[in-house]
Amino acid sequence: MVPKSQIDALTALGFVVVIPNYRLCPQISVFDGPIADSKDALVWCRTKLLELLRDEGVIVNPKRVAALGHSAGGGMALILGAVENPVQAILDIYGGKYYSDKSWSLPSAYFANVPTPPPSYCDQVYDGPQLSTAPLFSPDHAPPGAIPPPRNAWMVSTLKDGTWLEKVVKDGDYDRVDGTKGFGPGFPPTAFVHGTGDTVADYRMSVKAAEELEGFGVEVEVLLPEGMNHMFDLALEGGEPVFKDYLVKGFEFLRRHV
Repeated sequence: MVPKSQIDALTALGFVVVIPNYRLCPQISVFDGPIADSKDALVWCRTKLLELLRDEGVIVNPKRVAALGHSAGGGMALILGAVENPVQAILDIYGGKYYSDKSWSLPSAYFANVPTPPPSYCDQVYDGPQLSTAPLFSPDHAPPGAIPPPRNAWMVSTLKDGTWLEKVVKDGDYDRVDGTKGFGPGFPPTAFVHGTGDTVADYRMSVKAAEELEGFGVEVEVLLPEGMNHMFDLALEGGEPVFKDYLVKGFEFLRRHV
């Protein structure tokens, strides 16, 4: 889910914003679902979308494509920097990466105070058709004691006990779902926005990624809103200082490189 304030800021910079749904874990592995669908979405943007926009009188350049994502989406944006025909620039907003780091198997403090429904409720996520969308659930914005839907409850439960990554990767091959494994000379210019108070994905991983890319001669920008936690941006409006000082600067980074 991308907030309207961010869509508005991007369109004001001249972007056509595409927000694809992708098949969600844990019904499918992260490699076979979200990553495969993200790659397909990039191809679709450069082919079918061109035709649809042309029919509406909108002409875009298929060579000028950027990728941005939040949380897991940030990690997938990095993946699109190392495909056969990569994007031209990337904005990773508190994205997941360095999945071999032991911190990913530790309980998440972010969800520590969220009630954990029984496994029988969480496992309802496996019932019914494959999901490609789910309601947003954030402890910072949920009413006290709120019980999330089964898919969100499953996420909370596995993040709380440190098994989330293992259960979404499924086959133990963490490298092929880690966007940092594609880093090297020629990787697209990349910006990172990551709150220093993030209790889900450590902001120091974004700092590390930026340093690694700089070592390959890649242009990077690191924007670290002080004390901000995971999903800090979801309720921000366009005129707020944090929005202008961090998110807009990230969007402007994309604009300069596409």
